[in-house]
Amino acid sequence: MIRSMSFISAVSPLFQEGVMNLDVIDEINVILDDTVWDAPADVVGGCFDSHEEIGVPTTFTTQDSRSVPGLQIADLAAYSWHRNQRKGDCAVASNVVRDHRL
Repeated sequence: MIRSMSFISAVSPLFQEGVMNLDVIDEINVILDDTVWDAPADVVGGCFDSHEEIGVPTTFTTQDSRSVPGLQIADLAAYSWHRNQRKGDCAVASNVVRDHRL
C-alpha cells in the first residue's frame, strides 16, 4: 500500500492542470525496478486508464535495475528521498531530488 501511495504521489502532477505541459509529450513509459512494483504499477495504471483526459499513452513496466541503464540512478534518488523523510539524513541528495521533481 505504501508503494502505491508513493507512486501515486510521484505521478500526480500529470493530473494537475497547469503543472506540466503534456502537449509536447508523445508517450510516457514508466520503468520500475523489480517485481515488488508490479502491484503498485497495476493500481496506478488503472488510475491512468480511468482518467484518459491526460491524452498521452502511458505504460508501466518493471525491470531489473542491473540490466536497465538509469534505473540505478533512480534507485539512489528514491533511497535518498525516503531516507531523508524517515531519518533526516541524506539532505543534500534529497534536496537535489526535490528540486527536480515534476
